[in-house]
Amino acid sequence: MRRYLTTDDIADLYCKARQRGRKFILSKLLTSPLTRTLSAFDETAQESSNWWDVPLVKARWNKLISGSPEVTFTDYLQRNFLHNSHSLHLLSLGSGACLPEMALAAEGNFQNITCVDIAAHLLKVAEAQARQRNLGCMKFLCADARNIHLEEATLDIIFFNSSLHHFDRVEILLREKIAPALKPGGLLIFNEYVGPNRFQMSEECLSAINEGLRLIPKKYRIRYKTSIIKHNVAGPGYWRMKLADPSEAVDARAIIPAAHKIFEPLAEKGFGSNVLTFILKDIAWHFTAADDERRNILEQLFTFEDKWLATHPPDYLVGVYRLRS
Repeated sequence: MRRYLTTDDIADLYCKARQRGRKFILSKLLTSPLTRTLSAFDETAQESSNWWDVPLVKARWNKLISGSPEVTFTDYLQRNFLHNSHSLHLLSLGSGACLPEMALAAEGNFQNITCVDIAAHLLKVAEAQARQRNLGCMKFLCADARNIHLEEATLDIIFFNSSLHHFDRVEILLREKIAPALKPGGLLIFNEYVGPNRFQMSEECLSAINEGLRLIPKKYRIRYKTSIIKHNVAGPGYWRMKLADPSEAVDARAIIPAAHKIFEPLAEKGFGSNVLTFILKDIAWHFTAADDERRNILEQLFTFEDKWLATHPPDYLVGVYRLRS
C-alpha cells in the first residue's frame, strides 16, 4: 500500500532538524538526486537514533543469522563459505564505512578487497583504519558503482552490505553486470533490506508496529534530542522517501526473486526487523545501554517480532548465492 504523505513525515522533518541541523534539511531541497543520496550518509548521519545502534539488537541479528549472539555475519560467512579458500578477489559495491569488509580482510584469505562508494569521507576514514590495521589487501575507490566497468570473470565474490537496495532495476544489474564479472562458481553475498519498496509496508504490518510500540513505557518513547513522546507510527510517505534519498529501497522487493532467477541459493538467513525498525526509530537511544528494565522491554519486543516472523517473511536477510554453471 502506497502512502504519499503521513504524520511521520512531519515528525521526521522536525526530528532531523533537531538531530542533524538545518543544513541537512536544506540539502534535500533544490539539489540533484545524487546529492540528496550523498547527504543521507554525510558526517551528521551519526546524529540519529536507530535500531542498529542497540547492542542487544545486534546480538539478536547474530543469533538469527549464525545461531550465536557472539558470532557475527562475517564470522558466519568465513566459517561456512570462505575458510578453505585463498587469494580471493572481492568487490564491495556501496561499501560505506567498510566495516564488514575489514573483518573479512583480517582473516587473511583475500588477495584483494576493493571497496567502492560515492561517499568520499566514509572511504577516507575506512582507508585510514585499514592502514592502521595493516590490511594491505584493501583498496578504495570513490565512484558511482553503477558506472564502473567490471572485467568479465575476474571476481570470486561480489558483496553488498546494505547497499543493493539502493540500486534500481535490480534484476538487470545482477544479470548484466554482476553475474558476468564473477568467475565460474563465484559468489554473490549480501546483507540487505529486501522488504517493500520505499518502506511502504502493509496495513497489517503497520498495525503490528503500533502494537509493539505500546509495549514500551512512555518514558522510553521520547524521541532523540527532543521532548516529543512517540505515540504511534504512521509509516514513511512515498514523497518523503523520494525526496530524502531517491535511491532508498527503490527496488528492494525484487532482490530475492532476481537472485533466485540468476544464481543458485546456498544460504538465506533472515533476521527480521520488520517491526523493530520502525518501533525503535528515534527512540533507540534509550536502549543503547540496557539495565534490567530496558533489557526486559527489548526481550518482549524480540518475542513480539518472532511471533510476526512465524507467519511473515523477513525484511532483512543475509544471502549467499553461487553463479549457476
